[in-house]
Amino acid sequence: LKIVLYTVAETLRIISFYLFPFIPQSASKILNQLGLSDQIQAQKLTELVVWGGIPDGCPIKKGPALFPKTE
Repeated sequence: LKIVLYTVAETLRIISFYLFPFIPQSASKILNQLGLSDQIQAQKLTELVVWGGIPDGCPIKKGPALFPKTE
């Protein structure tokens, strides 16, 4: 279970970098909820999308839904 949860969190981290040019506020919120800094502009994409960017013991923050359901 630990490996599965880490894989999901790491995948969300990498996806947030690819989403940043299109939805920057939501991408920053994803990184904040993963407990990571949101300074995406200051780094190169090739450095950011390397697997293993989430350190061990990084706390996950619970927050509101990023994309709430509309009715």
